[in-house]
Order: sequence, then C-alpha cells, then structure tokens
Amino acid sequence: MNNNTHKREVLESLDVLLKSVGDQLNILEALDKDESDSGSYDLHDQLDNLFAAHHSLARCVKRSMLVVPQ
Repeated sequence: MNNNTHKREVLESLDVLLKSVGDQLNILEALDKDESDSGSYDLHDQLDNLFAAHHSLARCVKRSMLVVPQ
C-alpha cells in the first residue's frame, strides 16, 4: 500500500464524516426552527457559519480526491 492509497482512504473517510456532519447540521437547524419551544432561531447566525464551513470543507475534500491518483 502506498501513500496515495492511504490519502484516498483518509479522504474517503472525511467524506463519510462530512456527510454525517451535514445530517447533524440539518437536525440542529430543524430543532432551531421549532417555534413551539423557547430559543427558536437563537442559532441562526451560527448555523449559517456552520453550513458555510461544512460546504467549504466538503468541496475541498472533493477537489482533493480529484488530485490524488487512484
């Protein structure tokens, strides 16, 4: 096994983790939008930042996977 194989494995692992993080962010957003409880929309700004960071990381991982040979 060479370094490129290890790199691909790590990038694929990151891709799976980022999908899970995205799912968790969607849950958190739904909870934050629930107006039946106090504290609705108190995470709005933070969620915007989290979604932007998540999107940026996901794009970077995708680009990295295109760079590392299979």
